[in-house]
Amino acid sequence: MIAAGAIFATIPCISPAAEKHSPAVKAKIEAARKASRSGDIATERRLLEEALKEEPQSTQILRGLADVASSECRWPDGLLLLKQARDLTRKKDDLREVDERMIWLNTARLHASPDVYCGSPFLIKNPVPITQVKPAMPAAATLRRGRTTVRILTEISPAGIPENSQALPTGELGEYAVEALKAAAQWRFHPGTRDGKPVRLLTNIEVNFIVPDP
Repeated sequence: MIAAGAIFATIPCISPAAEKHSPAVKAKIEAARKASRSGDIATERRLLEEALKEEPQSTQILRGLADVASSECRWPDGLLLLKQARDLTRKKDDLREVDERMIWLNTARLHASPDVYCGSPFLIKNPVPITQVKPAMPAAATLRRGRTTVRILTEISPAGIPENSQALPTGELGEYAVEALKAAAQWRFHPGTRDGKPVRLLTNIEVNFIVPDP
């Protein structure tokens, strides 16, 4: 049995840390969220930067600023902010999320096309798959039971075609990644749009290989 599924996130979200803030900082974080939802990235960035000056040890604010940097395709800035957040993070699950986000940003930094959309994810409509091709089962699958997942960072062109795809190291590599990339290249999408016009978007595709127990 082979399963192929997709997860779409132009800006992959990290769950906010359970932190306590002063009333002033809490108000700025909430105002920043409202600015983000309205597509006002500049105001969101300003508010979070002001909040960080008051609470420089806040991993929640650091990760929020990393989200902003990612929205603006400022990959190196986002990586630096996530590194600072990682140094301050103590919970194992939060560390894993930060590490995965750093891998995502670094892959985007190395491979994203110059014309990939940079801006608020709240102003766009994400791509929608219309054709999903299942991957071939690699020979190694006969030795591995259960689920094997390959996560792929790809760009969906304005024509709805996956391009510039890269398997993320958080997924299983080797033969699985090869087959997942071959399948993903054949997927087709209704492209993402902004103001009704197609734009090139970074997207995550998750391809699952499932071998049931005998």
